[in-house]
Amino acid sequence: MDSSINNYNQWIEDEFLNSSDSNLAYSELSAFKPFKSVSVKIDTQKVSIEELKNKLLSYKPNSGWLLSSDKLIAVSSQNELSDAINQQFFLLEGELAQDKKSLQFVHLGAQQYSVVEHAEVDESTELSIQVQYQDQPFLGQETIAKTLTYRVYWQFSEDQGWKATSRRLIELQGAL
Repeated sequence: MDSSINNYNQWIEDEFLNSSDSNLAYSELSAFKPFKSVSVKIDTQKVSIEELKNKLLSYKPNSGWLLSSDKLIAVSSQNELSDAINQQFFLLEGELAQDKKSLQFVHLGAQQYSVVEHAEVDESTELSIQVQYQDQPFLGQETIAKTLTYRVYWQFSEDQGWKATSRRLIELQGAL
């Protein structure tokens, strides 16, 4: 990543995000170019493998990834997702992006999965920033895509300042 971008991101973090100054106006921080004023609804649940497969098959991703016990798969459509799920391999974790929402899952053991769904809503109680990872090795394997883009959500707390609360996949670019 470009050092000037790193320096800018570090300055934002040092000056604003780690600040416990309650006088820092929300609108001041949201006015900085990389930040967007949003709110996100987060739903977390534990599901069985069958419930997970049904949830995944009803999802219409723009992009995402699935990790099985023996491979990493990039998906960019409902058809690719359906094909991957119907291959009958053991799912360990994955992330899917669809416009202003996403779905993340991870295997907990004993045929149980944790599923987290993010959906941006119209309110503006948080800030978000897009972060891109380029040519990053993925879980000890080759890269899955040229660029992975995530949105990180921040909330202000009187005692802790601005803190990252969650993140969601936005897209994979240049899937390999």
